[in-house]
Amino acid sequence: MISLGEIENLTLEHVKLYDLIFKRSIASQMKSIKIKVVKHKVKAFGYEKEIELNSEILEDGFNLILPIKTYRLNEGVYKISDEQKSFNIHMQVLLQ
Repeated sequence: MISLGEIENLTLEHVKLYDLIFKRSIASQMKSIKIKVVKHKVKAFGYEKEIELNSEILEDGFNLILPIKTYRLNEGVYKISDEQKSFNIHMQVLLQ
């Protein structure tokens, strides 16, 4: 209908919003996902903080419609600036 010109005054933002509503509606009817969550302890510049990141998807579900970001960090020391400052990452694996 849009490509045929039957709907007027429909902007790209309208189409994006409709797409988001449609995808969320479909995803809400799909099964949950199983995801591996990794807890990281980050130490940098005298500070320490624990963060949890999605590591990998173990069982697909609604993520096939609404993708979930996953992150891979390996334990070790990483350079974060040109001044050779670094931080340590210690991992603890959790399943959710």
